[in-house]
Amino acid sequence: EKNFMNKPWEVVSKKEVFTDEFVAIEDWRVRHSNKEDRSYKMVRHKGDAVFVFGITKNNEVLVLKQFFMSSLDWRHTVIAGLVEQEDLETTAVRELKEEAGCVAREIVYLGKTLKGKWTLGYYHFFVATGVERVTKQSLEESEAIEVEFIPFEKFRRILKDGTIHDVAGVECAYRALDHLKLL
Repeated sequence: EKNFMNKPWEVVSKKEVFTDEFVAIEDWRVRHSNKEDRSYKMVRHKGDAVFVFGITKNNEVLVLKQFFMSSLDWRHTVIAGLVEQEDLETTAVRELKEEAGCVAREIVYLGKTLKGKWTLGYYHFFVATGVERVTKQSLEESEAIEVEFIPFEKFRRILKDGTIHDVAGVECAYRALDHLKLL
């Protein structure tokens, strides 16, 4: 039996097979390390995304409730948005203000992760401390978002019980809690 593990695969060709204003599907022809070629469909979103875990000076956690098309129901999550033509921290500050009407005393970058095995790009994570609401939301036409500040212990429960279930939102929360030494 041959061992092909840890040997690189080669992308032989890429062809865009679908695109719209938010996403593209690419057909990648890949040569495996065992020299066999195979086709993979890759998803490319129009940019990376930031996720922001917000907490007030009184240890209340900022959560959003919004409609998830993937599950066809309303779910809790954290602040998130696409990186536009700006740096990551500027995107985090903008999304915090647009989606929740909030500002933060401090915003700290917590790192990034791949969007997925078959999805191109990165999710970037931030923690925002000293969060306070200063204005009304400035939502896009397609957004319907309720803003809640919940006690920290209640947030721990909904994080543990799966009420917050989107992978990037959960990862952002865990990274933020680790950073704040609250795990």
